[in-house]
Amino acid sequence: MSLSHNKPPSERRTAFLDESGNTGSNYLDPTQPVHVLAGWLVRDSQRDEFAQVIAKTQAAMGMPELKGGRMLTTKKGRRLMLELIDAARAFAVPIYSIWEKRFCAALKVVETFLDPMHNPRASWLPMSANLRRNQVADKLLEILPLSYFERFIQAYRDPSLEGLGEIARSMSLALKLSKEEQLSWSLAGCVGEVLYEIISAERSTEQPGEYFRNGLPRNITASLSYPSFAQILRVVDLMFEAAGSRGVIVHDETSEFASSFQDAFLLFKRMGPEHVAEIEDGRRIRAGIGFVDELLLRKSQDEPLIQAADVLASAVKAQGLAAVGELERYETMNTVGTLLMTGLLLDEVDCPPCSCLASEDFKAKLMHPVILAIQRRGAEKAFRKQVGRKIRG
Repeated sequence: MSLSHNKPPSERRTAFLDESGNTGSNYLDPTQPVHVLAGWLVRDSQRDEFAQVIAKTQAAMGMPELKGGRMLTTKKGRRLMLELIDAARAFAVPIYSIWEKRFCAALKVVETFLDPMHNPRASWLPMSANLRRNQVADKLLEILPLSYFERFIQAYRDPSLEGLGEIARSMSLALKLSKEEQLSWSLAGCVGEVLYEIISAERSTEQPGEYFRNGLPRNITASLSYPSFAQILRVVDLMFEAAGSRGVIVHDETSEFASSFQDAFLLFKRMGPEHVAEIEDGRRIRAGIGFVDELLLRKSQDEPLIQAADVLASAVKAQGLAAVGELERYETMNTVGTLLMTGLLLDEVDCPPCSCLASEDFKAKLMHPVILAIQRRGAEKAFRKQVGRKIRG
């Protein structure tokens, strides 16, 4: 059902996007443990106002082009990052997805080996069972050493019967020794015709076809940039529809993904917004889009609002780095966290504007600034109440 039913046409909107932490198909680069795609959704009439805020920050930083990564390195930069994000929220909506790469590697194991369409032994784990599949990925991370996932990712980049077969067997044995009989039995089923079907499915997008004009190179389909873009594309489309509006997406120019992103955009446009699937947690996921009219790729130095997307992506990434202990929890960035991480509390809605694909431990640590702010407000409320009693007494 259309969310914009009976609504009058609304002002056009634009989503400006940028990513941070891209390492292609190397999910386990220790220097980049999280991947973020983020940006701002803004009414076209407020773009100039947004640009003025960015220009003010550029002048204060002495930078002709804002770079969120550089702003994070100084106290002044972090303060101005907070001020920009806080000011922008008055007339733009922040959207982002943050993915813990270590968890994504484990989830990719689940998606590859435990797809019931190819592996009959995985019938107990339907593709729509997102909660259970995430729990299985968490369990794999808990049981298996990181070296197993490193070997899997290496085999996944160029899938073969020998490479994927070896890692499926070794994981199955390790799980059996850990008394995880069902998981072990299911992974052991990845042999012969089953494994051939899995590899054929993985390779299917590499050939030119009805939707992909030139096929998708393996380095694209094996990276996190492609699925995270596909997810945000649907999110933006749903937000446009909910507002009774239409618009465009402007993404930071990328030579590596330009053709693939455009192919994905055309594919989802052809699918349309009508095809909907319901997943285990009750949310409805649309296969295609119908309200994003165009995907534009622009250089950040020529588009100030892409620079603002870069700042937002860096701010969200900083929260992820703090969660894994790779970045100090600066007071200013904790405040940024309270502004941005509360968006994850809306994860029960269809295509939430802010999302996190990660282990439960990572998610809990990511919410630290929000919990800290709640505790502070509770303490302040209790203090004011106590002071009031003394005054009345």
